[in-house]
Amino acid sequence: MLLEIDQETVVQHMYQMHHAYNGETGHNVMSNKESLTIQKVFTQLGKITWQSFVSNRLPILNLKDDIKAALAEGKLEYTKALAISKIKDKEKRTEVLRQAIEESLSLSKIKEIVKEILQQSPKDEKNVSVKKQYQEKTSDIFKLLKKSKVWDDDKKVKQLMKSIGQIEKLLTETDLTSEIENDFNG
Repeated sequence: MLLEIDQETVVQHMYQMHHAYNGETGHNVMSNKESLTIQKVFTQLGKITWQSFVSNRLPILNLKDDIKAALAEGKLEYTKALAISKIKDKEKRTEVLRQAIEESLSLSKIKEIVKEILQQSPKDEKNVSVKKQYQEKTSDIFKLLKKSKVWDDDKKVKQLMKSIGQIEKLLTETDLTSEIENDFNG
């Protein structure tokens, strides 16, 4: 293993590299050892750039297990897997996945089916799904934060603490508003 870090940390680092490369962050992660090692590996492989890998292959890790399994077994192409993954309801997704494999559906046919299913889904279900995604993302961020080396950089710790303070303020304001509404309505 060229990098002495776990897969999750490598993935996080590659996303940071991608954001820095696209000018989406204020700091440059491109000069550190891990970034150079990652770039070197992709250069040696020569089949795909690290930027393309981040854009087109890393999202596979976020697919549901049933879709990842079909993809890994070669039963489904990547683009079809991405289309089916938009279906959040497990039963519906499983049915479309089965149908796509058994009937060798085209990507356009899969997209058509997915679109129909998504239009049938009630708005509340979509909102719950989005809410759950935000909660999962927040949870993932805090897991990464615990493992991160950011705590070694005083400037970054200061920025983090400022952001955490803003989050706490937002939570406190939201909780106080809820209490006032409950007192008023109760």
